[in-house]
Amino acid sequence: MGDGILVVDDVKQNLHLLGGLVAASAGFSRQFFARDGLEALQVLESEGSDIVIVLLDIMMPRLDGYEVARRLAATHKWPLGVVGCTVLDSREDRVKLFSCEGGNIIISCVAKPVDKSELMDRVTLLRCIVNMAREGYVDMALLHSWRAGWMRDRKP
Repeated sequence: MGDGILVVDDVKQNLHLLGGLVAASAGFSRQFFARDGLEALQVLESEGSDIVIVLLDIMMPRLDGYEVARRLAATHKWPLGVVGCTVLDSREDRVKLFSCEGGNIIISCVAKPVDKSELMDRVTLLRCIVNMAREGYVDMALLHSWRAGWMRDRKP
């Protein structure tokens, strides 16, 4: 299995900005790019085991980031970290994104405009969890159960 990153955004400048920022700082072995959710699913279908992190824009045409995350949670074969990158920064928006988590997918999020250190913290943590899960050290079902309880306990 690989150590690649997939950047998904419908704004071309964001693709290269986010991809360059993370790839240079985190040293991913490969970079993949998609301009919308459907293209992202196609890339993950063909390159899935080579990708450990997806930087996923939420507001996109054709298929938004929420639906991409839901489909990945239902079908993706290998552990995968998804960082939702969005201008939608309310608690409700974050809860909606986290509710898409499941299966082999673990989700985090950052607000746009993206703060480099916050993004790198999220990517580093998810990359570590995903790599540990791929090596059998982390049980994704147990992780989801813990996170669901944590989210439930934090509701106002």
